[in-house]
Amino acid sequence: MGKAVLLIVLGTTLAASAMYLSRDEALLDQKLAESRYEGEVLAREAATSAFNLVVGNVKSDFSGYRESLSGMTYRDAQYDISATDGADDDVVITATGKYDGFAYRITGSVERGGQRLLDALTIDGAVTNPDFRGSYSVTGVDYKLDGSRAVGPDVRGILVTNSSSFTSIQAEASRTQVTGLEGTLDVVYDNPHTSLDELESAIRNYSGSALVVESGNTTFSSGTLGSLKSPKVVRVSGNATLAGNFVGYGILYASGNITFEGNANWNGIVFGNHAEGGLHSFSNDSAVFGSVVLRSAAEESLDKDEEDEEDDSVECDDDKSAKSKKSKKSKKSAKSKKSCKSDKSKKSKKSDKSKKSDKSKKSKKSKKSAPDGLVYVCHIPPGNPGNSHTLSIDAAALAAHLAHGDTEGACQGDTGETEPGDAFRIILQDRATIRYSSEAIRPLKNLLEQVDVGEEAVHIKRKSEGAVK
Repeated sequence: MGKAVLLIVLGTTLAASAMYLSRDEALLDQKLAESRYEGEVLAREAATSAFNLVVGNVKSDFSGYRESLSGMTYRDAQYDISATDGADDDVVITATGKYDGFAYRITGSVERGGQRLLDALTIDGAVTNPDFRGSYSVTGVDYKLDGSRAVGPDVRGILVTNSSSFTSIQAEASRTQVTGLEGTLDVVYDNPHTSLDELESAIRNYSGSALVVESGNTTFSSGTLGSLKSPKVVRVSGNATLAGNFVGYGILYASGNITFEGNANWNGIVFGNHAEGGLHSFSNDSAVFGSVVLRSAAEESLDKDEEDEEDDSVECDDDKSAKSKKSKKSKKSAKSKKSCKSDKSKKSKKSDKSKKSDKSKKSKKSKKSAPDGLVYVCHIPPGNPGNSHTLSIDAAALAAHLAHGDTEGACQGDTGETEPGDAFRIILQDRATIRYSSEAIRPLKNLLEQVDVGEEAVHIKRKSEGAVK
């Protein structure tokens, strides 16, 4: 009897011990799982925090921030980071978090937002005797208006479209005072990324509420015109001088000389086209934050058919009268005289012209053809027909443009082409500054679609993440 009781007690004790042992093992497994989970979580948190930290640094200094660090502390964890140049003008980021033997890694890249349309200074045409001296500065590195670095993209310091002008400007420019996308002495011989003809046409045809028109030579010497949120389109039919403490925002267009002096400041685009050459000068402590375009291009307003009509209007006189007039006429008159025809031939030529389509007569559009593969359309912005302007587009896109109201051919008064004007001069001296700023240009897209540089942003891509064995 006593033995039986003893066996029962012993069996009960062993069963209880097994039960408690099993429970302890479960608790131990649970503790280990919790510890593992905590380690993974802390490692992941460290990696995520480190990745976001590097992204923030790249956004603040996209072109300059490149780093590789290890053993950095995050709470009770550690992390390693690296930011290196990628193959596609991006920055490749790797962040690894570590805690108690666990590791978690995140890799990704940061790409610039926006697009390059204009450079800091674009020189389109022949330039004679460029004069760069003093502590002037031209930079295509993207800056905010407060002087801090912007996201970008950065652009070229000076872009020149004329080969001889490129040679003289590159020789005149200071290596350390002209910087941009390609570093120091950033002067390039290339075509602009946007059509200057289209941009100029859009500016000249703008008729919205932001328009300010100044007839004749104009000086702005005090006060503020426009704002970053409410920029203006200022068209000056003559010389434009900015002096004193004047500050302006928007697009400044002048058909004469452009002069910046004193502490004058313009935020946006300065566009000068003096067909007779002229002189553009930036001196003292004046500054342009945005982009400057200087060109000498005379729009062709007389096509071949109009020349023929002018020739037809010249009457053929007898030999005596012809000799008398010969000494008084220009070369153009001589050319016209050479093409004199009899009344009969003139009537024949006139009859040939009458066979042209009524549409061509009615539109009075340029008869010049667009470059190969392209066609001209008169683009009519929806809701703003007063800002119609000529665009050159791919022939395959013609149907789509016609479908939303555009018309084929250049707008009335536009030729779609320009011809070179006279050579002009540029002076950069003292502490004058031309600094590219996408922040100053971005609001202008509400005025002209040709200057939409996109949003200020960087695109962040996480390519992979996970625990590291």
